Amino acid sequence: MSDLQILQATYGVPGKQIDVTEKIKSLVAANQTIEVSNDLAGSDPALGETKTLTVAYVENGQQKTETAEEGETLVYTPPTGPSSSIAAGSTSNSLQAMDVQVLQAMYGFESEQMDVTDKVQSLVQSGQNVRVGNHLFGKDPAPGKVKSLSVVFSSGGTRQRSDIREGDQLSLAAATMLAVPPPELAPEGTYFLTAPTSVSNKKTGVIVGLRAGTAIDAVC
Repeated sequence: MSDLQILQATYGVPGKQIDVTEKIKSLVAANQTIEVSNDLAGSDPALGETKTLTVAYVENGQQKTETAEEGETLVYTPPTGPSSSIAAGSTSNSLQAMDVQVLQAMYGFESEQMDVTDKVQSLVQSGQNVRVGNHLFGKDPAPGKVKSLSVVFSSGGTRQRSDIREGDQLSLAAATMLAVPPPELAPEGTYFLTAPTSVSNKKTGVIVGLRAGTAIDAVC
């Protein structure tokens, strides 16, 4: 039987930490995955900074330390043999990378927004189990305000949108389908090239290249 004892657990950054020992003890006792976020401490000890959870514990007479950054998880493996363990890890995610293309992702509050499209696409592709927060994007676009992440993406041939509040898990499962705007019709007598082409002036010898999508007015 394993002898695992939590000695101390702190959450924050150097000089700004909160003791979360009792909270970690209760999660370990319940065999629950530990999601590293402000929820552990009940507040944010260092606004705008990426916090770290540090857990010091004794296992079978050996003192060990495990750390995980905000947005990551610590997984407690209960004993099935002579030992148990606490280790950084991840759990299954509701993000399905297959057939999902992130068209736009914005993070912030009202007009204070930052474009995080590439980062969110990377998270979707990797299937990471993370919570939305400043630590994901390396910056706080609206200090002191509760931000949200708005993701517009395409999946299965449809455009969808998902809005995730800061601190919630990054998931596209609750997305709403967006209406597809009707195509704009060209004015009568106007045509658009569907492929690149060129036009030659026989008198001057000048050749003009035209891109696909160029508007051409018909001359009667």
